[in-house]
Amino acid sequence: MPRTIETTLVMLFAHPITRNISRQEVSTLFTRLGATVETCSSGFILIQLNAKSLTLNASKSRIFFSNEQVLQIREFLQSCGICDQV
Repeated sequence: MPRTIETTLVMLFAHPITRNISRQEVSTLFTRLGATVETCSSGFILIQLNAKSLTLNASKSRIFFSNEQVLQIREFLQSCGICDQV
């Protein structure tokens, strides 16, 4: 597994929640995991992986995800069979 993916996964599963996870890092992570990542004009990001989907509100003014969004991403990864042990 490439180092950047491993680093992003560690950040997503960190306790306490890491506050500086960027949209670009998450997008790259999901793309490398084989997911489809679409950014909609309405400001949402649609992620599809292993026949599951996640929609996140990604305001263009925000570079980083909120704590709630990090938790959503973490739960989505777990539901897709991806855990914090990389």
